[in-house]
Amino acid sequence: MKTCEHLKTSKKKITKDCFEETFETRTEVCTHCGAELWDSDAQSAFSAWLEKLDRKKRDRFILQLSLTRNTLHCLDRLVGEFPGSDRAKLLRAMVMFFAERVVPRKEWTDLVEKITKREVYEDLLKGSREIVKVHFNPFAMLDLHSWAKIGDLKPRELAENAAVRIFAFYIENDPVMHRFWEENIRPEISLILKAA
Repeated sequence: MKTCEHLKTSKKKITKDCFEETFETRTEVCTHCGAELWDSDAQSAFSAWLEKLDRKKRDRFILQLSLTRNTLHCLDRLVGEFPGSDRAKLLRAMVMFFAERVVPRKEWTDLVEKITKREVYEDLLKGSREIVKVHFNPFAMLDLHSWAKIGDLKPRELAENAAVRIFAFYIENDPVMHRFWEENIRPEISLILKAA
C-alpha cells in the first residue's frame, strides 16, 4: 500500500463536528488524498474554540457517573487520603489514569482486568446507586470519547468501569495487586491531583 506524501496542498475551509457543535477553520489539505494537514494555527484555533465551548456549554463536558453506595464509601475514604481533593477531582484523576496509563499498556490492562474476577470487585457493584457529576476538560473528554468508541461503550460507562476497577485495587489485599496500587496507581493519582 502506497502512502501519500502530501506534496501538493491547498488552503481550504475544513469542519470538525465535536460535542454537537461544528468547528470551522482554514488549513492545508492534500489535493491528492484529501488529508487535512493541521498546522499550529489550526491547532491553536481548535484549542481556543474548545475552551470557549467549555465556558459557554459546560454541561457538554460533564459525565454523570452512577456509582453504588459501596463504591462511594470507598471514594469518601480515599478522598481523606488526598488532602485538597473531593469526590469529583478524585474520580476525574482515576478515570484519566485509567485512560492514559492503563488502556494503552497491555500488561497493565491484563492485570486490571483480573481484578474483575475477584470478590472485592463484585462487592463494589452491589447496593443502591447515586449520581456523581464529574467535569472533564475538553481534551480529556475527547480522549474519553475516543477510548469509549474503541471499547464500544458510552463515555460514562468507560468512566464508571475505570473507577470501580481502580477502587478494587485500593481495597484488595492480594500482595501483587496491593503493590500495583502503591507503586503505580497512588503516585499517578497524586500527581494528577496536584497538577489540577
